[in-house]
Amino acid sequence: MNQEIPERNNNRLILSGNWKNTTFWNFYLAQKLPNNTASTAVTGLIIWENKVVLVKNHRGWELPGGHIEIGETIESALVRELHEEAGLKTHTSINMFGYNEIINPDTGKTNKATGKNYPKYAYNPHYIIEAKEKPIGCLDGTCDDIGFFDITCKEIAESKVRDIILIGYAYHVINSKIS
Repeated sequence: MNQEIPERNNNRLILSGNWKNTTFWNFYLAQKLPNNTASTAVTGLIIWENKVVLVKNHRGWELPGGHIEIGETIESALVRELHEEAGLKTHTSINMFGYNEIINPDTGKTNKATGKNYPKYAYNPHYIIEAKEKPIGCLDGTCDDIGFFDITCKEIAESKVRDIILIGYAYHVINSKIS
């Protein structure tokens, strides 16, 4: 298995960071993943009536999403996770706006969804989803609450994924005006 970072096809590096100084990440603005990707998780920025839909869990307010299970495509995992965490039943569109490149020096860490070790490099996409009807809330017990927020609200400003939310929302607004 090739551990080299693949060509990114001119995707734009927007953000970089780390989790607990052990796992590093880069966020790229892109409409598709690099070649030869390994995705372990997926998230969705749900837009309903110009509001951002977030779920609250032990980490605070964040985008709904989660691990990709064995046999799932990225989009089927996204649809499942959005249904489980936000109660999303129907949508009008799903569009990728970017991805996190995860650089994991500890390849001995196990992914709970698959039972396999996390790869050294993973590419976890973020999608914008336009909800056709109001999401009803968490169905699987993993979330404490669901919220519908204006982009300038305190909950988004204090979210650990604030920058990705703001980038995704701007991407959505720009593309809505072009269409």
